[in-house]
Amino acid sequence: MSRSALFALLLLYACDDKEPVKTAPSATVSAAPTPTPSTPPTPRAPIVTIEDSAAMVGDARVDFAGPDVNGQIKAAVSSKKIEGETINVIASKDAKASKVAQVTNAIAAAKPKAIVVKTPKRDKSTGEINVALAAKREGCAAVGYIAKDSVISVWPASGAKAVTFSHGMAGPDMTRGSEGVRQAMSKCDAPYWFASADPEVKWGLVADLVFAVESPEDGGAPPKAHDVSILIKATPGRKIDDEP
Repeated sequence: MSRSALFALLLLYACDDKEPVKTAPSATVSAAPTPTPSTPPTPRAPIVTIEDSAAMVGDARVDFAGPDVNGQIKAAVSSKKIEGETINVIASKDAKASKVAQVTNAIAAAKPKAIVVKTPKRDKSTGEINVALAAKREGCAAVGYIAKDSVISVWPASGAKAVTFSHGMAGPDMTRGSEGVRQAMSKCDAPYWFASADPEVKWGLVADLVFAVESPEDGGAPPKAHDVSILIKATPGRKIDDEP
């Protein structure tokens, strides 16, 4: 075999031994994930707080010194989830009773399931008052009222001469006044009663009367009327339907 033929043969074998060049597989581009639509938060019932200067309905503030307080309270209530909910109201003892009544009446008009007013008792524990919803302002339901001079008056919602209990050494006579309310309740089948006070009387005194009515000091049976409708104002002996 000639030298040139041998060289050609060796060159042929060298080419056969080379592996074919492998191309890298193309990278697969994954599709971007489809964003999940965000679910709006479920509205929650607001917590209501009442001080003497202002009320907070959730994050909505109403200043009692501002204009059109009733309109502001109604607007604050209407902007929140109230209907069908249990609304907790934290009321300061130093707030005027009429202001607590303004707020709870506005909430009641929004058709909640229940309204519970929480206020410190004399022993510093937290007391709870169940507010009567849609209480009829007529008939024999008892009314308890605290005047500016601390005299407690009791009469039926339909109107009649009020029974009065003079104040004690340190303010209203809660023992005799609460007993008078329970006596008026015993003459009526209404499952609720009414509480009110002079516009200058603090809520703490009205709350103390409510607590005293519900828990007799003599350990006797509590009254059957546990729910209380809080009136913005009342006049002793007068039919409460005549009051705004």
